[in-house]
Formats: sequence, structure tokens, C-alpha cells
Amino acid sequence: MMGSFPPIVDKNSKILIPGTMSCKRSLQLQQYYEHKGNQFWKLIFAIIGKPFCNDYDGKRKLLLDNGIAL
Repeated sequence: MMGSFPPIVDKNSKILIPGTMSCKRSLQLQQYYEHKGNQFWKLIFAIIGKPFCNDYDGKRKLLLDNGIAL
């Protein structure tokens, strides 16, 4: 049975991006949208207007700094 992992959210979150069940790679890494073909993070960075960062802590920070929860 596949599992899940905690949401990315804090008290300042204003936007929730709901998703579906995470892929096997994301579950193994405990990181959202980590399948190599997934464009989610590149899209989020582009929408916010920041240079893409492949570091997961940087991705989490970008979301939380912009009031976005997963």
C-alpha cells in the first residue's frame, strides 16, 4: 500500500494547491512532485518570477514565502 507525507503549510498559507497521490519516487524521497518528468516546480518558480532552484528546502521556502500550501 502506498503512503503519503506531511503537507507543506504554515499559518501564513493563503493558497492551497491540492494534488493527487504522489508517485513512487516522490514517496521514496518524501518530496512533492519529484518525478523527473513533472514540471510543477519549474512552473511555480516561473509564475513567482524566481530562478529555478532544485534544492527541496529552497522549493519549500519559495512556497511558504509566497503563502502557498501543498
